[in-house]
Amino acid sequence: MNIILRDALEGDLDKIVAIDAASFSQPWQPQTFAQSLQDDKTRVIVAQKEDEICGFGVAYVVGDEGEIATLAVAQNARGHGLGVQLLRTLCDWSAARGAVRVFLEVRESNVAAQRIYGRLGFVVVGKRKNYYADGETALLMKRET
Repeated sequence: MNIILRDALEGDLDKIVAIDAASFSQPWQPQTFAQSLQDDKTRVIVAQKEDEICGFGVAYVVGDEGEIATLAVAQNARGHGLGVQLLRTLCDWSAARGAVRVFLEVRESNVAAQRIYGRLGFVVVGKRKNYYADGETALLMKRET
């Protein structure tokens, strides 16, 4: 796949929201993404193939900690390492902004995502019971930058 990663623009929001809604049972509200674009502590990136947005990621840094707030790849673009590219880019950005560690949450049942995160150095450091609306536990994962 010939993919470029770039900072998201307001014109990308509809596609980001659509990918988010198709990927998660608790998608973000469109205004949350719009606010993220305006926040200087936050970076929103998209993966683009030709003129199609096929993935996105959102991270922020506060003090010396980064957080991968959300990340998703469109169903038809999965299996090509795009999630790894998005995650690596956001981790590198977080480190460049002064983060010495980066956190994320993942559903306990999402073993595929956990494997990807583990390959990039994330380890489970805790659990958040009943984190999701359906009662599922979230694993808290951390990576040192």
